[in-house]
Amino acid sequence: MKNHWGILRKVPIDPSEQQLNSSLVDDDVVGDNVEYVPSVESSPEWSGWRDELAQNMWAVWQNATE
Repeated sequence: MKNHWGILRKVPIDPSEQQLNSSLVDDDVVGDNVEYVPSVESSPEWSGWRDELAQNMWAVWQNATE
């Protein structure tokens, strides 16, 4: 696999990625008794907030391009 900057071609294993992956695992938190969330649903409040944010971002963009 070739990266835009050629990094993957020269360094097959990214030490930063390995360090990040090892720091994400906390043995005290991860165990056999882990509850997983099977699904997530949005609420009307979340949808309203998201829509208002998108409309504000669109208005800012339109004003910037005029």
